[in-house]
Amino acid sequence: MKIAVLDSERIQSAAICRALASVGYDSQTYLSSKKFLERSHSEHFDMLILGGNASEPGMVEIVRQARSRLQQDLPILLIIGNADIDTIIAAMAAGANDYLYQPVRTNELKTRVSVLLYRAYPDRMPNERVQRGPFLLDTRSSRLTRNGVPIRLAKKEFDLAALFFRNLGQPLSRAYIGEAIWDTDGDTSSRTVDTHVSRVRKKLQLRPEHGFQLTQVYGYGYRLEQTDDIK
Repeated sequence: MKIAVLDSERIQSAAICRALASVGYDSQTYLSSKKFLERSHSEHFDMLILGGNASEPGMVEIVRQARSRLQQDLPILLIIGNADIDTIIAAMAAGANDYLYQPVRTNELKTRVSVLLYRAYPDRMPNERVQRGPFLLDTRSSRLTRNGVPIRLAKKEFDLAALFFRNLGQPLSRAYIGEAIWDTDGDTSSRTVDTHVSRVRKKLQLRPEHGFQLTQVYGYGYRLEQTDDIK
């Protein structure tokens, strides 16, 4: 997978590329919008990460031109700095798929990139195996085991469990969970999220005595934490 990173801010673009490299993605940095748009005729990219510091012709127009020049299923992720809500809405309407606010948290960036790439190219993504204590998740087969014993989960339940284990220790908002699992723009009801979280907690027995605790972050969302005792 090759990802184009367009941002005139060198420090931020370098940090994004380091995060992508840590999970095996190849990246190409462009500090100039003009240069990127020129190279888009001859270069192949599987994804575009567009920083809020991108130079003229501006974020919305860059998204519009990238969508018209590159393959139609190309995921476009925005990194928003001082852009107002109208700019975000316009960029999403022009063809962007998702956005993050600055400062970017590395774990959240990697998760968003992974989710977007899996949606766009499910057959091209490598099989990912996530090991957390006694739990082993196989993303290609959507199979989860605890101490080698399979746990039966519906597809959304598996995706939710994988999201929590990938972001171990990180609080995840209900809005973000809805976007990542149900592919909506924050429209998934809190009740839907809460119901699925409850099912995952019960099926995986995510209690302190089993090494992991899935807790509610009041007024925000949920966090999966690892405890000292794993039995």
